[in-house]
Amino acid sequence: MNHPLENKAIADIDSVANFKNYEQEAWYLSRFIQSHGVLMILDESQLTILQISDNTTLLLGMTPNSLLNQPIKELLPLAEMEKLRDRLQQTRGNFCYRFQFIHQYQGISQLFHGLVRRQQQTLSLEIEPMREEYQTIDHYERLSTFLGQIKSANNLQSTAQLIVDEVQQIADYDRVLLYRFEPDDSGIVIAEAQKSPTSSFLDLRFPAIDVPPIGLQAFYLNGIRLITDLNAPQVEMIPNLNPVTGKLPNLRISTLLGVTDCHIEYYHNMGVVASCVISIKDEDRFWGLIVGQHFSPKYLSPAIQNYFQSLGEFVSLKLVKKEQQEFQVYRKEIEVIHARIKADLRKINHRKDYQNQDLPLPRCTLPIVKAHLEANLQNGDREIDSINAILEANGEGLLELVQSPGAALYFGNQLVLLGETPELSEVQSLLTWFADYSQEEVFSTSHLGKLYPAAKNFQEEASGLLAISIRLQHTAYYLLWFRPEVIKIVNWAGDPSPMETVDAIGQMRPSPRRSFELWKESVRGTSVPWQKVELEAAKKLRDLLTLTALECSQAALEAAAEQAEIANRAKSQFLAKMSHELRTPLNAILGFSQMMNRDESLSGEQRQYLNIINRSGEHLLSLINDVLEMSKIEAGRITFNENHFDLLHMIEAIAEMLQLKASAKNLQLILESDPQIPKYVITDESKLRQVLINLLENAIKFTQEGWVKLRIYPGAEPTQVFFEVSDTGAGVAEEEFSLLFEPFVQTESGRQSMQGTGLGLPISKQFINLLGGELNIQSKVGQGSIFTFDVQLRLADAIANHQILPTQQVIGLEPDQGPYRILVVEDVAENRCLLTQLLIPIGFKVRTVNNGHEAVEAWEKWHPHLILMDMLMPVMDGYEATRRIKSKPGGQETVIIALTANAFSDAKIATLEAGCDDYLPKPYREQNLFEKISQHLGVRYCYRGENKALYHQKGAKFSLTPESLQFMSQNWITEVHQAAREMDEDRIGQLIQQIPVGNEQLVESLTHLVDNFRLDLLLNLTKPHE
Repeated sequence: MNHPLENKAIADIDSVANFKNYEQEAWYLSRFIQSHGVLMILDESQLTILQISDNTTLLLGMTPNSLLNQPIKELLPLAEMEKLRDRLQQTRGNFCYRFQFIHQYQGISQLFHGLVRRQQQTLSLEIEPMREEYQTIDHYERLSTFLGQIKSANNLQSTAQLIVDEVQQIADYDRVLLYRFEPDDSGIVIAEAQKSPTSSFLDLRFPAIDVPPIGLQAFYLNGIRLITDLNAPQVEMIPNLNPVTGKLPNLRISTLLGVTDCHIEYYHNMGVVASCVISIKDEDRFWGLIVGQHFSPKYLSPAIQNYFQSLGEFVSLKLVKKEQQEFQVYRKEIEVIHARIKADLRKINHRKDYQNQDLPLPRCTLPIVKAHLEANLQNGDREIDSINAILEANGEGLLELVQSPGAALYFGNQLVLLGETPELSEVQSLLTWFADYSQEEVFSTSHLGKLYPAAKNFQEEASGLLAISIRLQHTAYYLLWFRPEVIKIVNWAGDPSPMETVDAIGQMRPSPRRSFELWKESVRGTSVPWQKVELEAAKKLRDLLTLTALECSQAALEAAAEQAEIANRAKSQFLAKMSHELRTPLNAILGFSQMMNRDESLSGEQRQYLNIINRSGEHLLSLINDVLEMSKIEAGRITFNENHFDLLHMIEAIAEMLQLKASAKNLQLILESDPQIPKYVITDESKLRQVLINLLENAIKFTQEGWVKLRIYPGAEPTQVFFEVSDTGAGVAEEEFSLLFEPFVQTESGRQSMQGTGLGLPISKQFINLLGGELNIQSKVGQGSIFTFDVQLRLADAIANHQILPTQQVIGLEPDQGPYRILVVEDVAENRCLLTQLLIPIGFKVRTVNNGHEAVEAWEKWHPHLILMDMLMPVMDGYEATRRIKSKPGGQETVIIALTANAFSDAKIATLEAGCDDYLPKPYREQNLFEKISQHLGVRYCYRGENKALYHQKGAKFSLTPESLQFMSQNWITEVHQAAREMDEDRIGQLIQQIPVGNEQLVESLTHLVDNFRLDLLLNLTKPHE
C-alpha cells in the first residue's frame, strides 16, 4: 500500500505534459545506476545473482557474465553469508541489512560496504568500495550534540540555519540549502550555508516543476538521494529485465540510483557536479528538502549517509515542532474562539425541548396523524436554524479563527454573509459550483480564479477560499471563508515558465532552466496562503458542527420515532375500535341470515334473498378485513405465525371453494401440482392461503372467458416452492405494473370492474415478503396475466389425524349426549339473541349474562361446560372475567372461547394470555362456532339430509360422478344443469324427486350439494359433453 506522499508523487504524473517524460525517466532509472558502486538483484531463496551492473570488472575484477546466475557466496565471505541468511529468516516484509567485507582478487584486498534490501520478490545488494578519503563519524554523539543546539534555537529561522550549517560542516559541500514547499507546491529557500561566497539563493522561489514526480518518489523511498559525479558515465543493468518478475527492476530504492539527462542538464546549468538531497516529511506531506551541492565530484561515506538519514528523520520532527511553536499564540486564540462557540452550541438542549412537548393523541383519521408527525419532524430544522443563529452571533470570532475578513454560512437552507464578501448571487453560484467540485471535508485554495473562472469577477474580495463541508444523508451544510487578492512580487530563481527542447531522437521534452538569476514576477488573483494551523482550526470547527448537526438530527429522529410510536398506538386503538364497531353489527347480520336459512318453509325466492344478504355481508367483511390488514401492515404489526399443515389439502380446499365462482362465469379452474411438492410443510398457513385466494379471485374477477390456472412447482432448493397463477383475462399494461402494489390504487381494468378496494395485491406482496419470497408479474393487455411468487418453508412430518367435521348444516345433537351447559357472555342484545337462537335448537342448555361480573357469578352458581366470552364489555371486560374464573378451583376445567370483533393478531394473543382456551373473531360462521364447540367438548352432531342409519350401515360416502346420472334421461340432466345455472334450488329439488326409488345415495348426495350451496359442483356434474 502506497504512502500518501508517494501517492501524491504518482498523481502528479497524470498531466499530459508530464506523463510521457515521466515514462522515459522511469524507464531510464530502471536500467542505469551511478558508477561508484555495484548493484546486484538476487533470488532470495537461493541467493543467486539474477541481474548485475556492468561495472564489476572495474570494481571487483570479475566480469558480469562470470557472476551472473552464480551464488553470492562466490563473492561474500562465508561468515557474512550465514549472518545474511539468519537475518532474512528472522525478518518479514521490509528488510535492510548493512555490513562490511573484504574482497580479494589477484592478490589485492579491498574493503567494501554492503547494503541488502528486499524488493519485488527479490533482494537488491549494493556494494561500494570504502575509499581512503571516506570520513567516519560517531553517529550518536554527533546527533546528541546537534540536538542540544536545536533546543537552544529561538525560532524556525534559526533552527533552519543550524541545520544547513551542520550538513555543510559534516559533508563540506560548497553550498547547502533548506528548501520549504509552499501550498502551491513551489519551494522557497529559507536557509543557506556556503563554503565560499557565490551567488545566493536565499529567499528565492523555485517552481513546482523543478522537483519532478520521479524525484519526489525517490526522496520518499530513500529519505536521502546521493549523486557523486554527474560527469561520470551511467552503468547499465545486465540483463535489463528481472528474470523472476519479467519487469524492469525498481532501482528507485537504491542509493546508486542513476540520474536522468534532464536532471544532469539542470545541475550543469547551476554549475553543480555532486549533490545530496535529504527529505523532510511532516506526517502526510513533504515539508521540504535539505540540498547539499558541490561543484566537483563528492563522495560521502556510508557512515555519513547513514547519519544524514537519521538527521532527516530528526529534523522532520523538530522543524515541524518549531513551526507549530511559532503559531502557539495563534493556536491559543483559536482555542478560545472554539470554546466560546462550543459553549453556545451546547445550549441547544434538543432532548429537553422534545420531551417537554405536549403531544395530543390523534383521535380520528390517518391524515391527522400524518400531519402531526410532519409538524414534529420539522423540529430538527428548527434546531439547525439555532446553529445558524449561534454562528452568526459569533461572526467576529469565526473570521478571527482563520484570519479571514469575510465568510458565508449555509445551514438549514439559509445563506448568511458575514464581513467582506462577494455579492449574495455570486456566493450562491459559488456554492453551487463548490458542491459539485469538491468532496473534501476541508478545502482550501489561494487562487480560486484558477479553479473557478467566475471568481475573477470578485477576486478583490475572494481570491482565496477555505471551506468546510458537512454532508449528511439528505442535506449538506457549508461554511466558506474568503481572503482578498494580494498583489505581490515573487522572487524566482530564474524564469519559472516551463521550457521544452528536442531530445536526441527528435521528441519534445521539458527543458531545465538555463539561468537562476533573480526573476521578479508580479502575481495577481491570489491571496495570502492558508496556514496549516488555520486548516486545523477549520477541521476542528467542522468536527464540532458535524457532531452538533448529527445530535440535532438524532434528537429529531428520536422525537419523531417516539411520536410515531404514540401515533401508531393511537392508530391501533382507533383501528381496534373501528374493527369492533364494524364487525359487531355485521356479526348480527350474517348470523341471523344464516339462522333464517335453517327454516325449511322458505320459498326458493326467499332463500335466494337470504343468500344475497349473506354474500353481500361476506363481501363487506372481506373489504373490512382488507382495510384492517393493510392498516396492520402500515403499523408494522404484521407477524409471521408458522404452523404445521397439509399443503396439498389446503390448495385443493381453495380450488374447491373458488370453483363455484369460476363455473358461474363458465371458466375452467385448473390445478397443476408437481409430484415433488411436499405434502406436509411448516410456514404461515393463514397468510399463504390469503395470498392464493387473493390472486385466484383477482384472476377470476378479470377473466371473462377461457381459464384460470394455479400451478405449483418446486424451486432449486427443497425448502423453496413456486406458485403461479395465470389467466386468459384482460391483462395489465406494463406502465401500470407499479400501480398494482399501491394501496387503494387500481389499474384501468380494476376501475372498469368497479369492485374491491385495490388492497388485495399490496397485502399479498407484503405477505409474500414475510414468507421469504418475491411476487412478480408478466402481463399484456388482452392476453392475460401471470403472477408468480415463491415461499420459503420447512418440511414437516405427517400431521396427526384430527377430526374434520362434515360441511352440512348442523341440526341437532346425536342421541345419548349431554346435557351441555353453555354460558353466553355478551353486552350486545342482538349477539346474545343470535347465539341463543343458534344453540338452543341444537340441544344445548344456554344462559346469558351482560358483562364479566355477571359471568363470574353465573359460573359459580351454574358451572357451565363452556363459556362464549365477549372481551369488550362494561363493568368488567372478558379479560378480567376469564382471569378470575380460571384462577378459581375447577375453573381450569371450564372451556372459555373468546368472541371479539377485534381481528388483529395481538388480540388473539391477549385473549390466550388472559386464560382463554380458544379464539373466534366476529363475525363468525355458524359452522365455525359448532366446530369450536365440538373440538373442545367432543360433541357429535346430526346434519341436514344425513341418513344416520344408512351412513353407519354402508360405512362410506357415495361417490358422485357424471356416470352416476347416466340412467337418467338427457332432458332431465339438461334441466338440472339449467336450474343450477339459474340457482333455482326449488326446481332442482323437484327434479331430484323424479329419481327412481332404489337410488337413495344419489338422492342424498345431490340434496347435500343443494343444501350446502355447491351448485358449482352440480354444474360440472351435469355439464354437456362436447
